[in-house]
Amino acid sequence: MTTTRDKQGVIKSTIHDIKRTREIAVTLSRHGFHGVLTAIGLEAWLAGTSQPAAQAPTDLKNLAVQARQALEELGPTFIKLGQILSTRPDLLPPVFIHEFQKLQDRAPTVSADDVIAQIEGALGKAVIDLYATFDAEPIATASMAQVHRATLHDGREVVVKVQRPEIGPQIRSDLAILHYMARLGEATVDEIGLYNPVGIVKEFEKAITEG
Repeated sequence: MTTTRDKQGVIKSTIHDIKRTREIAVTLSRHGFHGVLTAIGLEAWLAGTSQPAAQAPTDLKNLAVQARQALEELGPTFIKLGQILSTRPDLLPPVFIHEFQKLQDRAPTVSADDVIAQIEGALGKAVIDLYATFDAEPIATASMAQVHRATLHDGREVVVKVQRPEIGPQIRSDLAILHYMARLGEATVDEIGLYNPVGIVKEFEKAITEG
């Protein structure tokens, strides 16, 4: 049984990015998940916003559609979460799996100058010193990173995965908020604990930071 003290301990976990936390709460509410926010004690983040809450979908298919649309609207971190969840039939019913499989990374190409700046900033060397050749045209792009062909000075061909500029702080903020929501959910709704949301977020964090 969850006690009031347990709940207060979770709620006191500080979220530094208040604007982003409110944005997430408003988006979920707008897509029909206001009841979920209320159940886990996040409705307070909607205070002062004029965005009306949407009615929760009455059938599972529409609920899955709304969930997918919310993830898309919330951006790269949440799109990636949905993509990973689409491979977990042990956690979600088939209708959610099918809907989340529609989540695709749709992102513009990062300029060659920005890519080079990212590489040189991360590795502390000029690209010309790191690679014999480096193809500025990406072979794959995604919301979090893009991939380039390159050749090392010893002749080996490699692929270089370059994270998008400024995406790191956003990922860290979103992960902190997801941890907060998972802990709060487990502390306030006993049934949620059956799905181990804290464990899921930890797995997701490992996948997204190592991927």
